[in-house]
Amino acid sequence: MSSGSSGAAPWIRNPPAVREPCKEESDVGRSAAIAVVAVITDRLDSARTRLLDLFAPYGGGRPLAYSR
Repeated sequence: MSSGSSGAAPWIRNPPAVREPCKEESDVGRSAAIAVVAVITDRLDSARTRLLDLFAPYGGGRPLAYSR
């Protein structure tokens, strides 16, 4: 896969272009960190919900490990 065909934002393909402004201005770095953490939090929450939908006992009874 070539680097130009990923469809990702240009700054994702060029991390130094993001790191430099973050080092120079603490507000930019803080904003970037908050944005990244928000995305990670959303993805983890979605994964947790999906896992609960797939493996949690119906009706929220005892946890699956104790249902044997």
